[in-house]
Amino acid sequence: MYSAQHGIFIKDPNRPPTLAEQLAGRRSLTQVGRALDEAGIGWIGASSPQAKGRVERLWGTKQDRLTSELRRAGATTIEDANLVLARYLPRHNRRFAIASADPEPAWCPWPEGLDLDAVFGFCYPRRAANDATLAWAGTSLALPRRADGRSWAGRRLTLEERLDGSPLGGR
Repeated sequence: MYSAQHGIFIKDPNRPPTLAEQLAGRRSLTQVGRALDEAGIGWIGASSPQAKGRVERLWGTKQDRLTSELRRAGATTIEDANLVLARYLPRHNRRFAIASADPEPAWCPWPEGLDLDAVFGFCYPRRAANDATLAWAGTSLALPRRADGRSWAGRRLTLEERLDGSPLGGR
């Protein structure tokens, strides 16, 4: 994915990398950056003025033209907007599309066994307290017993919050 360098992908992009980030060879990711990474989607942040300009023109074109089309059509519902979009996209693509130098599709299939709900949910790193609980939303969550009988105390865990409101999971 090619976009402007935005803070939605990397935590505190303007600060120097920490020692841990330098040793890992990568910056700390936000929830969006983590989800893209887990889904195997690479992110390229535009760094040259020319590249930034192309990205900004692309979004400006989409936002300006599409907003005008929706307003002109009097679209007031999702259904209206979808009808406008169905008419707009073929015109837009005829005008702005450029044939790829390589006609082979670049997409990859979704990795087998990768849980879509886990990838596109929220993940929060936590450390288990000595009483096998995790702090979450102003309360403590009790962890279930481990199958091997060992304690959770002091272990680093990742708490998952699913977008559909289903119960929290962990890894």
